Amino acid sequence: MVTTSFQRAVAYCEQALHSVASCVSWLQTAQVSAPLYSATIAAIVAAVDQIQAVINVLVATLQNQEVGNVISPIATVTNIPLTTVGVTALYVVPTGKTLIVTGWTARNAAQNAPGGNAVANVTRLSDGAALLPTGTLSTFGVNQAWQFEAAVATRAFDTVAAGDTVQFNVSVKDSGTENNVTVDLFGYLM
Repeated sequence: MVTTSFQRAVAYCEQALHSVASCVSWLQTAQVSAPLYSATIAAIVAAVDQIQAVINVLVATLQNQEVGNVISPIATVTNIPLTTVGVTALYVVPTGKTLIVTGWTARNAAQNAPGGNAVANVTRLSDGAALLPTGTLSTFGVNQAWQFEAAVATRAFDTVAAGDTVQFNVSVKDSGTENNVTVDLFGYLM
C-alpha cells in the first residue's frame, strides 16, 4: 500500500534527523577547530533542511491519500426528490483533474411514501451521457439503498473532464407522494 511506503520514508527521515541532531550535539561538546566546526555545522544544517523538505513533501502527500481500506464517496447530496423528473448536480471536477466514475448509490434514511418506480442514472452535464447503468429504484425501506457500479468485465470506466459536472438524472418520476433520497457518487481523481 502506498501509505505504508510513505510512512516508512517519513520514519527514515525522522531517524536521519535524530542522527544529525546527535552529531551536532557531539560537535558542540568536542574540541574541534573553529573552521572545521563551522564547515561541519553548515553541512549538517544544509542536510537537515533537505531532510525536513523531504518530510514536508511526504506528509503533504500522505494527507492527500485515502487511508486504509475505507471507501468514501467523492460526493454526497441529500434530499433529492424522486417524485420530480429533473437533474441535480452531484460534483464538479476540479481544474487539472479527471474523474473516473466507479459507482453510485441512492439511499433512504427515513420512511417515505414511495411508489417504487422511479428511473434514474448518473450523467455527464457536457453531453448528457450516462456514466453508469440506469436503474429502477423500486420501493425503499428505511436505511435501504440501491447501488450501481460499472461492470468491469463488459465496459470501461467513464471519465469526466475538469470543469464538467456529474449529475443525478431522474428520467421517470416516482408515483409516490414523497420519496427523497441521498445519492453517493464514487470514483477517484487523476
